[in-house]
Amino acid sequence: DTKSLEAIIPSFFDLFLLGSLSLEMPPMPQGTDQQRTMIDEAILVQATKASNSIIDRFDFEDIEWVAKAWGLDSKYVHTRYFVEMIRLGKDSSIDDLLGSCINSLDKELFVNEVREILCVRLDATIASLKKSRNYRIVVSLLDADTSRYVHDIAAKFTPSKSENYAPVSLFTTHSLV
Repeated sequence: DTKSLEAIIPSFFDLFLLGSLSLEMPPMPQGTDQQRTMIDEAILVQATKASNSIIDRFDFEDIEWVAKAWGLDSKYVHTRYFVEMIRLGKDSSIDDLLGSCINSLDKELFVNEVREILCVRLDATIASLKKSRNYRIVVSLLDADTSRYVHDIAAKFTPSKSENYAPVSLFTTHSLV
């Protein structure tokens, strides 16, 4: 009985307004700088509170909901969380979560932020090796251009901002890379 099916299954023209599929979508709302700052601060608090040796899930749905209401993508929230965890030196605790959530990251933001963290860490390591007489020969073998690049990126951070970076071992930094 196809007549009864036609009555209960709406046609394409009943579902959409004429021309609605050919119109441009309005732009999605974007969060303001103040909203991003508030979300970043909330994520930093959440990352600071994280104390498990292995973190295997996101535990800040409330932050994600607020960010979404303000027009911020969940990729931004996830990326900022990973960046803050790395900045705090908790790299090893998020390895599993990072591996399983790589598709839910803003890759450009993640790479840029982690590059800065790595430069700060490497610059601190090089500076401490230069102070030791035993390791000066090792430092002299490093590529000068790369060392200058690392130092220049790390120098962009004021002392107060670089205090937000946890001192970590060279092994942990190498694992992150």
